[in-house]
Formats: sequence, structure tokens, C-alpha cells
Amino acid sequence: MRCLIVGSGLAAIAMAEHLRTHDVAVDLISVKKKGASIVAAGILNPTVLKRYTAAWKSSLFIDYALPFYRTLEDVLQQKLFEPLPIHRVFNTPAEANDWMVAADHPSLAPFLEAKIQASTTSPFFAPNGYGRLLGVGRLNIQMLINGYTRFLGNQYTEAYFDHSKLNLSTAQPKYNGVSYDHLFFCEGYQLKNNPWFGDLPLTGTKGEMLLIRSEQLPKNAIWKGPIFIAPVDAQHFWVGASFNWTQKNDQPTQKDRIWLEKKLNQMVRVPYQIVGHMAGVRPTVIDRRPLLGTHPKHHQLHVFNGLGTRGGLMAPLLAKWLYQFVFEEKSLPQEVSISRFAQLPSS
Repeated sequence: MRCLIVGSGLAAIAMAEHLRTHDVAVDLISVKKKGASIVAAGILNPTVLKRYTAAWKSSLFIDYALPFYRTLEDVLQQKLFEPLPIHRVFNTPAEANDWMVAADHPSLAPFLEAKIQASTTSPFFAPNGYGRLLGVGRLNIQMLINGYTRFLGNQYTEAYFDHSKLNLSTAQPKYNGVSYDHLFFCEGYQLKNNPWFGDLPLTGTKGEMLLIRSEQLPKNAIWKGPIFIAPVDAQHFWVGASFNWTQKNDQPTQKDRIWLEKKLNQMVRVPYQIVGHMAGVRPTVIDRRPLLGTHPKHHQLHVFNGLGTRGGLMAPLLAKWLYQFVFEEKSLPQEVSISRFAQLPSS
């Protein structure tokens, strides 16, 4: 059996690895420099820190994701995930009190440390202290994408997928002269241009982020205030991100750069240098749930999309669900199945 995956981001890699470990031959095709995954921070966070609540099915997702990435580290012989606490800065004493209350909730207790930390000598502004979120960390997405596509060798093609060249008139779909049993479209926001799944309500949310260099910021934690600041290496930090619901492109703007610098200056009190400014469109969905399923007419075509801001957290378990749906005839959770929306065109 042979499958083609369109994409090389988190969804594509998670799907490819589930297929590969079940002895299914996999080809990937995409352009790596495109897509939200390549510029994402990779923070695996099972909570909503704005409201101190657990994210949807967060325990299920993180319990599956961490062993999955550890296994991938063995496969690729690379360190991909770094356990790091998230330090949530409190703007007011009331926020600190809300944190302590939330830490007693059963779904949050494994992650939220109830004790409030003082921050008198920190390079971060935190006059009301901060809370520590444990059992979390950062996935190096760019290293994962580069390492996995390199691992695939000639089974990975760096090129744009031409939908018009997919031949569905034969018993098996054929692309570039190769027959496939199944195709999985993991195209991120580019799904809007897909002739079979483009009508799904993928709204897309643009985000911009900065890469800064600083010798005085600590590398032992991710900090969350009005934005995230996450260590990338010994001297570089990912800063972001903004949200724009109207623009749908990957071009950085001066407006968002100014906004990010303003938020950054509210958080840090040590020198830094901006060395990069990036943008991408997150594949967000109208109801904030992923898109998994099979085309109603072309049963060899499947979609895996809509991971939004939590792709690193959700992709591994979602890939398992989709694999079981396609190959083991298990039902998808209704919250992620594309059947929850109006019927797709049958063409």
C-alpha cells in the first residue's frame, strides 16, 4: 500500500509517521518554507492561560504527544522536545489569586503550581509575581520538519502540489504517474485552494512573530505575558504572536512589528536585538476544532487540517484517530469530523 501526503508540517509528519509504523509506504510533497508550522513557536501547552482553563481534551493530547515525540527523537536521532516550564506573569493581584484557585481544579492541578513566585531580580517585569506551569515545553518544529523530510529521502519532494494533475478517473488516484491507495491533504491554510475540500470553513488567522537575540534573558523557561517569549537556542528567543483575522498572507507588516515590540518592552528590562520578523496564517476553523475526514465521493481522498494554535499538542493523537478511521473503520469523534458541516461538493 502506498499513500501520498500533501504537506510537510505537523499534521503531515504525524500522519506520515503513523502510516510508516504500520508498514504503509509514504510519499510527501510540499514546499517547506510555506505554512504556519515553519514559523510556529512549538509550545506544547494544554491550558488556556488567558482564562486559566484546560484546553479541549488537553490531557488526552499531551499524554499521547510526549511519548510520540520521544519516539521520533529516537527515529531521527535528534533532540526535538525540551521540557520547559511556562512562567505566567500576573498583571494584577487578582490574577494571582485566580491562578491559585484554578490550581485546585482537577484538570489543571497536574500543571499549575499553586505557589506564586516573586520576581524582584528577574530580567522580566513581574511586579505581581508569576505562576509556574509544569509538565510542558517547546517542540523544535523546524528541526522536526527538516529532520523528518531528510529521513524520508527520495520519498519527500519539495514542490508545489498541482491539484489539476491528480487523476481520479482510474481505480487508484494517480499523481505524476504514480498510483496511490490514499491521499491525505495536510495543506494548512492552502486548503482553501483545494478543489475537493476548499469549501470547508477554514477561516485562517494571520500571526506575526519576532526572533530576538539577547545575552541576558534566561533560557530555562518560557514566559507568558501579553505575548510569549520562548528560548530557541543559547542567545535567541521566539516572540509572539499577533492575531489578524482579515489578512491571509505570510508577509510581515510594520504595524504588527510595532505592536510586538511594544508588548515585548512591557515584559523585558534587559537589552535585546531584533534579528528576524516572520508571519504565517494559522489554519483555524470557525468552531475552533480540527478538520478530519474523507471526501463523500472520492473515498481515497482525506483531509487533516484546522489545528490552529495547538498543532504540536494535537497532531499526534489526531493522526491516530484519522488512521483508525481510514484503515480500521473506527468512528471519528464528532467534534473533529468534517461531517459536522454541510455536505462537500460531490465533484
